[in-house]
Amino acid sequence: MDDQEKKLLFHKLQQLFHQYEAFEKKEKRLVLPFAKQWGIAKVTRDLTLSEVHVVEQIGLHEPINVTGIADKMGMTKGAITKISAKLLRRGWIVKGTAGGNLKEVYYQLTAEGKKVHLAHNHYHEKVERQFNDFIQKYSDEQLQFIGVLLADLSHEMDNAMAQMDKMITN
Repeated sequence: MDDQEKKLLFHKLQQLFHQYEAFEKKEKRLVLPFAKQWGIAKVTRDLTLSEVHVVEQIGLHEPINVTGIADKMGMTKGAITKISAKLLRRGWIVKGTAGGNLKEVYYQLTAEGKKVHLAHNHYHEKVERQFNDFIQKYSDEQLQFIGVLLADLSHEMDNAMAQMDKMITN
């Protein structure tokens, strides 16, 4: 592959990133109609995907504490605490303690939070089915290569972000 072809490949990757950004914006616009369809209350335009993913983690692992959620999501405990406060106000989670230890707070989903969790799972299952239909056209060998390529791209993205963090703090 010559330099021009490599440059074209890089531009295709950039285009994919831009398409993904546009996809995310469009996906966020689906939240309100999707919530209405599922009968979910207290969904507003300021709902973040992180909030929905915290609901997902609580639903998968309840009862779970802030540290557990932060570890599973790769976020700070402070960020999870802020998100949890929003979810408490929405009425999607409740907090309690375990074993009489008042300092150790655990979260569980309310009935409304369970609707959010179920709707989110339903959406992910649909997207996964679409993805599985899409990849049927590739051989096992091609899929293995794609898996290696995606892992390498993810690793490279982590490295690039770490370098950016160093530049920001200097």
